[in-house]
Amino acid sequence: MAAPATAEVRLKEEMRKLVLVMPGGVKEDVHEEEMRHRRRLRLLLERFMESFGPERRGASVARKVWSHPCAVYSMKLSVKKARLFWSHRNSRRFIPDRQGPTGPIILCRAVEHDQVELAVHRSAGPGEPDRPGVLTGFHHRDYYFHEFCRERGMIQKEGSSAPWTEVAVIRGMPGGCGITVTSHVKDLVLRLHDLLFRLSSPGATVDIRFSERWFCLPTGWMEEGLFAEDGLHLVDIAAPLESLATKLYDMRKQEEQEMERHRSETEEEERRVQEEEVMRKREERRKLCQRKNNERMKEEAAAASKIPAYPPGSKISALKDKINLLFAMLNCSLKQKCSACSSSCTRGKCVT
Repeated sequence: MAAPATAEVRLKEEMRKLVLVMPGGVKEDVHEEEMRHRRRLRLLLERFMESFGPERRGASVARKVWSHPCAVYSMKLSVKKARLFWSHRNSRRFIPDRQGPTGPIILCRAVEHDQVELAVHRSAGPGEPDRPGVLTGFHHRDYYFHEFCRERGMIQKEGSSAPWTEVAVIRGMPGGCGITVTSHVKDLVLRLHDLLFRLSSPGATVDIRFSERWFCLPTGWMEEGLFAEDGLHLVDIAAPLESLATKLYDMRKQEEQEMERHRSETEEEERRVQEEEVMRKREERRKLCQRKNNERMKEEAAAASKIPAYPPGSKISALKDKINLLFAMLNCSLKQKCSACSSSCTRGKCVT
């Protein structure tokens, strides 16, 4: 109990520094609500670290779950409902949710009066012990390679006198089926509803999968920082991640609308190109027919110019006129109708 008492003394000293002397000698604490909230967070963090910090009870439980029954928890994020929630499955031993350098992260539960206890799943079977709740965590091997030159952000939140620094980064999972939270600091404690867990070192990461299997991360989103008050490494991730879910859903919806508009524009352009191609081929056929007609007319004119002209009174001209007359009479006789069957006759005989 010495640590909480020391924390209370330290917080009282901070509260004295934030007292504002108003005109007339009246003292008013303008940060009373803020200090009360900070006090509760610090007490909760200290009690968590006392019970489940490094080399505490959590370390022994983490070693046992590799061969003993446990409840494997996972975090799910609904982007459509903007809700972050827990799900779990019973297992005969700890089996990681993914491959790689993974390990169990012990879950704790915040109870009344800012107390912390081990999160256990009550077994229904008679004689079976309670199953401790664990979460799959893994470590980025190339964390320092990527984060060496990256500048971390710092913000100033309204209603808070202390600056807020970036303690973790939120990125997309491979394949876009979820997001990851990677710690920048040592012993970062994250809270979701009444459950707490600790990311032991920089590069420690947990997965949060989307509950909607059809959803995929928008291409325009890269990462987002997770901030905590300077010196207070305890973050409630429900509000920032639910806000991020709304943002991702809106971005994805906007991208789909742009893709649909681009698809319709592409289809319209393809239709226009096809119509132009049809018109071009039709114009080419028309020009080809016209060119052939012109060539035929030229050939006929050239052939007619080669026929020798005979004077009207010559014998050849008279013979030519007789031949033309005979051909005309023959054609007329072939085109006559038969009076009996009203059908065309060929060579003076009825076809029937």
